[in-house]
Amino acid sequence: MKNIASRLAIASTALLLAAGAALAQTSVTTTTTRQVVTPDQEKTIYTTITRQQSASIQAPPADWSPSVGVVVPQTVELYPVPSSIDVPVVKTERYTMVNHNVVLIDPDTRQVVRIIQQP
Repeated sequence: MKNIASRLAIASTALLLAAGAALAQTSVTTTTTRQVVTPDQEKTIYTTITRQQSASIQAPPADWSPSVGVVVPQTVELYPVPSSIDVPVVKTERYTMVNHNVVLIDPDTRQVVRIIQQP
């Protein structure tokens, strides 16, 4: 009887430890999702930015190539999305232009979140 009680105690302890470890893992796991921008919205964003773009926008360094998720160097100047763009999901983002593409950037992380090519 003592042997069964001992095994039961060990099994219970192992189960609690495994459950605690699983709980700890799920409590620190985070996922981020970007809201979808429709093709029509992309066209609006691209057209508005390229029409309002002034000659004062500085080109990023030639050795920097943007892709989604890449951190934008501090030397790249970021510009606010024009308030005339009525696409709520991009209102807080910043942009720069690279090779005639609009590159949208999260200003908090400086990560590229989307690249809009010429329609």
